Amino acid sequence: MNFDVKMASLKGPDYFKRFNVTENGTPLYKANIEKEAKLLVFECNGLRQAVLVKQMVYHHVVQGDVKGEPYLLTF
Repeated sequence: MNFDVKMASLKGPDYFKRFNVTENGTPLYKANIEKEAKLLVFECNGLRQAVLVKQMVYHHVVQGDVKGEPYLLTF
């Protein structure tokens, strides 16, 4: 499904605080996350990235860039 910008509400303040990724992150094998943690995995510019579902439940929006390619992920 393609994103339809006409369906987005882009006026006024965000309802939820955005989670801005400002660094490259930590490889999963070094992340020291709980074994039962759920991840939302996505691919951008040929690299797989993951965010914790519990972060997405709070923020609902994560954004950043991978190799200069911007991304926006919603949940």
